Amino acid sequence: MRLNGVSSKELGAIYFYEPHLVNQRAEALIFAADRALLSGAPLPAEILAEATLLAKGPLLTGLDAVVKRQELEARQGLEFIQNVDLWLLIATIIILLGEGFLIFRPLSNQVMRSANEVLKSNEDLQHSLRHDQLTGLPNRRYMREFLDMSLSQANRYGHRVGLFQIDLVGFRNLNETRGHAIGDLVLQRVAGLIRCESRKGDFIARIEADEFAVICSFAKDLDDLNALSKRICQLITEPFEIEDVACELKCTAAIVLLTRVR
Repeated sequence: MRLNGVSSKELGAIYFYEPHLVNQRAEALIFAADRALLSGAPLPAEILAEATLLAKGPLLTGLDAVVKRQELEARQGLEFIQNVDLWLLIATIIILLGEGFLIFRPLSNQVMRSANEVLKSNEDLQHSLRHDQLTGLPNRRYMREFLDMSLSQANRYGHRVGLFQIDLVGFRNLNETRGHAIGDLVLQRVAGLIRCESRKGDFIARIEADEFAVICSFAKDLDDLNALSKRICQLITEPFEIEDVACELKCTAAIVLLTRVR
């Protein structure tokens, strides 16, 4: 390794190994000064200059080389310490992030589960407020909302809305004589028949204990509605058995075409 043109070996020869060149140069300068002092005569300028040059050259060169070497080593040591500090900082951040992930992930999962449960409870509540619990059909409240929306669209686009109501004749007597459990199964069966026979886009609702309604958002005319209601009533009035109990119903249907005027 060389610093300022001087090798490590040369530095050692100047400062550390025998003979000490720095000491030799300094001794030469001192010897020349002593001669001048003892003789009482001034030291010749050429001798003083030569002695000074001999002493100064290796000394300053060596000192400059040593200083630069120490500066380099100090800079390298500082860079090493800075790199160590940087890696320690990165490692600390990684550890903190890992601990935060381990600590807060269960908490965040719990918060998400709680939020989902609240949303699900709200959806269930909204569904129960607008649907019949027995048949799963929309209730009277939901039917009114849908009918109002359908009439607004009919008014905008110039079509009519069909509505017919189905009333189960004799259901109350069947419910009392056969029991409420059989009555509930009968209502579920009727709801299923109406669903199967209705067309895509028709809105079916249970509006009373033994009354159902069907909204046809794009009704052609009364004949079309009448044909649909007859098909549904025919299915309902066919004799059937539930839990080995013979049942028979009759029904009536009221039909109307609705429009909304601006």
